[in-house]
Parts: sequence; structure tokens; C-alpha cells
Amino acid sequence: MSRFSSTPQPWKALAIGALLVCCVLGSHVAAAADSNTSVPSAVEPETAKFLQALVAGIPELREHITGDNYCTDWDFLACEDDVVKGVLLDSWSLKRPASLPELPEDLDGSKVTVERFLMNSHRSNLIGTLPSTWGKLTKMQNFQLIGNNLEGTLPAEWSEMTGLAQIRMSRNNLTGTLPEQWSRLKVLTVIVSRNHLTGTLPASWSALSPL
Repeated sequence: MSRFSSTPQPWKALAIGALLVCCVLGSHVAAAADSNTSVPSAVEPETAKFLQALVAGIPELREHITGDNYCTDWDFLACEDDVVKGVLLDSWSLKRPASLPELPEDLDGSKVTVERFLMNSHRSNLIGTLPSTWGKLTKMQNFQLIGNNLEGTLPAEWSEMTGLAQIRMSRNNLTGTLPEQWSRLKVLTVIVSRNHLTGTLPASWSALSPL
């Protein structure tokens, strides 16, 4: 008659120990892998809506997006503590004509965190007019569109960009006059030379900080 022994055999103890080690190591490896996985940054929803509208209006921007994380996978964005602060489009040139899009009607621009928008020297490929709805972007501080092919007038609605400190849009094809309404701004720098603007400096601009 065979006998059953409850005493663990040495080889069985080793096998069980090895299995436990594998399980523990496996869980740590999986956790490490998860921590390195790119996940969408917690961008403010209105900021995301603005950025999606920008990409829809300038489809070529998709060539500079490699994933869902706005701060690491969108090459043209600048972030501070996972908050999108800048749209920086100076380091490359548009290959195809594009225009700045009008923003969605339901966009709450006061919640868009972008403070800097730089899109200089795209020459003949940045065309069209300045969208009036960008006046919603009240946190915007530095707005530059130097050396493009923009036309039309300076939107009076941009007087709502109450945070602006700099506007630089020289070397375009802008026409019309300087808007009286811009006297509401607190800008320090306005450069719109080498366009086709006419008229004189509005008297109301005396309320502005030194230009």
C-alpha cells in the first residue's frame, strides 16, 4: 500500500517559491509599464476645444501630433505643469495654404489657457483674414503673426482680449484703419508696420499703455 506524506519535498518548495517570485516581479513590471504609458494630459476642456478647432482649420498641424497627450505629443504646444500655455508655430513652414479658423460659437474663451500664439514667417501660405471670434481669448498675452499673407481688417472684437501685452503683425497685407475699440486693451507693444493700413492713430488710443 502506498503512503501519502504531508511533508513538503524540497523540489516542491523550490518550485512554489520560484512561482511566488515570478508573480511578484510580474506585477511590478506591469505596474512600471503602465506608469510609462502615454495618457491624455488633463487639459482644460475649453482649451482642448480651441486646439481641436485650430487643427480642423489647419489640417497640416496633424503631421506634428504623435499621440493623445497634448503636452508631450503635440510638438507645437508649450506647457507649464501640464497646462497648455503656448502655441508655437515658428519652427517650420506651412507647405499648403491655410487660414486661422473662426472659433466654435459655444467656446468659453475665458477658460482657454493659451497665453502665447506665435505663427511667424509662413509667408504666402498663411492666408485669409483675422477671425473676429478670437477676441474671446481673454488670457492671450502675446500674439504674433509676422511675415505672412493675411489680409482684411484688424477686428474690433479683439478689444475683448483684455490680457494682451503684445500684438505683432508686421509684413502682411492688412488693410483698413486702427480700430477705435482697441483703446480698451492694456497692450504695451503694437507693431503692424509694412501692411496697407490707412488713417491716423485714433485719439482714444491715448488711453493705452505706452506703445
